[in-house]
Amino acid sequence: DPNNNSSFCSVCDLGFSLVDGKCIKCDLTCSSCEGTAKNQCLTCNGNLIYNPSLKTCESNCINENQYSDGVTCLDCHPSCSKCLGPLS
Repeated sequence: DPNNNSSFCSVCDLGFSLVDGKCIKCDLTCSSCEGTAKNQCLTCNGNLIYNPSLKTCESNCINENQYSDGVTCLDCHPSCSKCLGPLS
């Protein structure tokens, strides 16, 4: 309809998620997201670390069987219950 002035986004700025043609603000911890909730992050703001299993951004990895590479929480080697890195 040429008289319809509605506009729809196809791409959103950092810190926003595209939902039904509209850009909605991510949770403050997320720099990119798939929704507005704290557990819908895809990447993190600042020095926060991304936990892909929970889709959250945290100051530290909260699962004991994970370690941080500085950006993301990664799983320890399967033989470890706690670790400092992939092989320790």
